[in-house]
Amino acid sequence: MSLAGFCALLLGGLVGFAWWWFLSRRRARGGSAGTPQARRPSRLRYAQSAGVAVLLLLVVVGTGWRAEVAARGVPECRHPRVERSAYTRSLDASLVAEKVVTWPETGVGLLYGQATGSSLCRYAPADYYVDFHTGTIAGTYIMNVGDMVLAPPFDTRVHSGEEVADHEARHRPQWAVATVLGGPFAFPIVYGIDNFFFPASRNHFERMAGLAAGGYPSAGYGPVIGWPQVAVLVLAGVLVVLALYRRFRRR
Repeated sequence: MSLAGFCALLLGGLVGFAWWWFLSRRRARGGSAGTPQARRPSRLRYAQSAGVAVLLLLVVVGTGWRAEVAARGVPECRHPRVERSAYTRSLDASLVAEKVVTWPETGVGLLYGQATGSSLCRYAPADYYVDFHTGTIAGTYIMNVGDMVLAPPFDTRVHSGEEVADHEARHRPQWAVATVLGGPFAFPIVYGIDNFFFPASRNHFERMAGLAAGGYPSAGYGPVIGWPQVAVLVLAGVLVVLALYRRFRRR
């Protein structure tokens, strides 16, 4: 029980831990989740256990690799001077908390960058890691992963390396909050859902991080509702109705 609760908190954040606590209390009261039939092993339970094991392995590997990078040290990034103020962060309690909370996912990103032969440096003004890779494996997208950013070759006419680091470092507190609430893999899911309905400059997380520094031309505020979005909304509605129907049938 203690191990399950720790895993729920580690992988699911406060939301996952609250859900685990609700189910465990329900089983203790002899609810439907605690019946002998529900406790029988099934393929679904085995698949869930395998998924949890894989996620835990990623967390352990990411934590270890992040510790190795911290112990080894990383050279500072060399960036050109620009006529604007940089996004600076001093090493205070909030920054330390963000770094600690995003420690595992940052390690996974750093390990991925190492595997792709990228060049790692530390952007001193924001105390943030920048991993420049060739773009042959990770693609052309600049992607924030906790306390670091994976940056392929990009168009310097749109934004400089300093602007990229400034913009992506603003995603770090967003990732930290999502990790506390929903676990280390919550932010990519929430970001993806938001970006599906609010793409590019409409994305709420990108707007909070600064559109100009991220190279996003402003293209409106409202959601984009096309046939993919309509199909997803209809499917979600059908799933909700089916879940309510099954619950009604059980009662």
